[in-house]
Amino acid sequence: MKVFTKFMAFALISVFIMSSCGKYEDGPAISLLPKTMRLQKQWKLDERYVDGVAQTLTTDDKDDYFEFKKDGVYDYTTVIGSASVVTQTGTWALINSKETIEVSALIGTISYNTEYTILRLTSKELWVEFENTLGQNEEDHLVVR
Repeated sequence: MKVFTKFMAFALISVFIMSSCGKYEDGPAISLLPKTMRLQKQWKLDERYVDGVAQTLTTDDKDDYFEFKKDGVYDYTTVIGSASVVTQTGTWALINSKETIEVSALIGTISYNTEYTILRLTSKELWVEFENTLGQNEEDHLVVR
């Protein structure tokens, strides 16, 4: 009986700890892959919400993608028909206890710096929230390309 009681206590504590481990608002609660490894992929837009309202995506929105590379570099690729052209290159880093992705680029002479709050990060999904150029709250749901 003592063994059973100890086992149950351990099980309850484990469940409590695992349920409170989730770093991101929409999960996952636990993952074996480090956050940087989960990010280092090609991502394409699947859904977009502006101020909580679902947006209709164009073909261009769905075809274009970006890639977070291992060396802290990212590329944004525009797809036109069957051609893919890297149209933007910059750097990325996880900041704020790995809850935010900071993306920096130089476009012409203008420095571009945006912070994306991570809402969900799995090996196949990335949900981010940020303030767009119009001052609206935008939430993008991305999937692995």
